[in-house]
Amino acid sequence: MIRFVDDMSANVALDSSLMGESLSGIYYNQGVNPLVTIGNIIASLPRNNIVYGDYNVAETYTSEFKRSNIVISNSKLYQSIVDNNTGNEVSDTNYWLETNDESIKIKDFISKSRQNALNDINLTRRLLENQYIYNYGENDFEITSDYAGWAFEPKGSDYVSIRINQICLRAKTTDPTNLYVVNQGRLLETIVLNPQNGVLAFESINKTYLGKGPFYFLFDKTTVVSDQVWNDPLKYDSLVAYPVTASGTTPQDADIADSSNGNGLSFNVTTFLNSTDYIAMNEIDFSTFIQKRFELDVMNLFLFNAGNTQNDAIRNILEHLPDIREQVVNKQDETVIAQYLRVKRQLRDSIERTFDRFLKPQQRSKFTFKVGSI
Repeated sequence: MIRFVDDMSANVALDSSLMGESLSGIYYNQGVNPLVTIGNIIASLPRNNIVYGDYNVAETYTSEFKRSNIVISNSKLYQSIVDNNTGNEVSDTNYWLETNDESIKIKDFISKSRQNALNDINLTRRLLENQYIYNYGENDFEITSDYAGWAFEPKGSDYVSIRINQICLRAKTTDPTNLYVVNQGRLLETIVLNPQNGVLAFESINKTYLGKGPFYFLFDKTTVVSDQVWNDPLKYDSLVAYPVTASGTTPQDADIADSSNGNGLSFNVTTFLNSTDYIAMNEIDFSTFIQKRFELDVMNLFLFNAGNTQNDAIRNILEHLPDIREQVVNKQDETVIAQYLRVKRQLRDSIERTFDRFLKPQQRSKFTFKVGSI
């Protein structure tokens, strides 16, 4: 977490999540252009009054930074800092952070600047491949084990997210059927499918999974339409996918065995590199880069938004507009933009060596349709 040091430039004290010791030793307003001060930033941010709701003891709040998780109580602002926050008084610092309007606006600006930084190094979702995985069989086949289904797991990387776009269960019924999603012996969720009496009809699901080990998609034994053709689990670039059978009283406790043959369950699957965990584990090493991006974004804020109110800070910024313009345009000298680009090149070289060395994203998504075999 990068924080601010008190530079004595503002009368407003930022909340405790923005101030204090930075674990990385990097601060937003230290070792940067001298115009990047708390007072100048506050003066240049939009002056609109944000309306927040009153604290409601029956409401459930989360730690996500958005307006609905910021409340008013006794004329003070409080931000929820945990998920499933219900019935906890705002005075309890285990659940709430006392804050103020200026801190919230700066956090919003930091959030946008941080996303700009991640976009610049391509640490957003990167598509690996998209596949239809299905068998167009014409024979009825009775599942004899307690459960049958498919397993999906990333190939060579824990940074791969698997999104199930569509699922089709070619069961010989029109009754709603449960599909159990199991990972590491835990039932994650139950998806209700609507078979069309053996017809290959896909249902939109749009569920994303990221975690350790295989994810199993299991359904109760029934009669399905399938040709029982052999599946090659290793033919996909980014994941291993194979049918399974399972025996047990519940899907999460069942003994799961690999299988080679289809079982009437079909998917449309997208895989993409997800940098969420990578960033969380290595953010301290991104600190200088994030600081430099913040510095650049603040200078652009001064350049394009200065003057929204008249005070000493704004007048000081206006006097330095020619130099500010030089700082965000001139890429040759030791300007803000030049320093940022240099740090970005260094970081991208480092990322190329560490995230993800096993899977390289395709230049375009790959769609494969298999008819007659899986």
